[in-house]
Amino acid sequence: MVDDASKDETVATVRREYPWVELIEAPKNLGFSGAVNLGAEAAHGDVILLLNNDTTVPEGSLEELLEAMVLYPKYGILGARLVHKDGTPQWSGGPRLGLWQLFLRATGWFEGGPSRELPLEGAPYDFYWVTGAAMAIRREVWEEAGPMNEGYRHYCQDLEFCEKVKESETSRWKIGALPSFVVEHKQGGSIQQDGGTGLKLDAEKLLPDYVEWACRAGSSFARHASWVLKLGTLFRLRRNGRAEYRQAAKSLKYFPSCPSRSGETTDA
Repeated sequence: MVDDASKDETVATVRREYPWVELIEAPKNLGFSGAVNLGAEAAHGDVILLLNNDTTVPEGSLEELLEAMVLYPKYGILGARLVHKDGTPQWSGGPRLGLWQLFLRATGWFEGGPSRELPLEGAPYDFYWVTGAAMAIRREVWEEAGPMNEGYRHYCQDLEFCEKVKESETSRWKIGALPSFVVEHKQGGSIQQDGGTGLKLDAEKLLPDYVEWACRAGSSFARHASWVLKLGTLFRLRRNGRAEYRQAAKSLKYFPSCPSRSGETTDA
């Protein structure tokens, strides 16, 4: 377990109630990627399981996951079937993201996305990416594609990691979500601990991170991504005027800067 420089009684509670847990205390708040990288470096198992601190794993789910890692050796990454407390589906994974998918994410339409198609049992359901809220990664895959990019504010590092696995010239791995690996996810709980809004999604972190991710495909795609995210956010604002989405839309640049291959920045 990695404690990302918490300011509450987490460390003392874990040491008192769960002395068998190997607890790693980060010297400062590293963010999601930094904490994951710290934990993965210290882990010894053949499977690395990323699990957010705002998740609840029902009894038996971990056993289902470990069994699946043996039964389906072609899968290098297996995600969970993420659900809300009432059992409704969340975005557990999805296809390769394009401008239309970014637009839908910004609008808030089609909650759960392709995760609604997940069966309740059976073999892994193939996705291009799965969410890092509950993601099992084979050690071999981590060594090939890790560590996670620590440049994001909070989101998209799991998306980028899955893409690296999929797009590697030598990769032979499949990615999917395991229907029987059910995890209840309190969206926004991790961000709330990090000083965020505690809402389902922190728009002021999410939208810029999408643009940061889009820069991987070049400045032109990043510029178009910024535009469709702005447009999608405007549609959301027509449905509800939550101030954080209005502020997030204002923060998006029409001409975002993307790092060049040499490490410099170039304007789209």
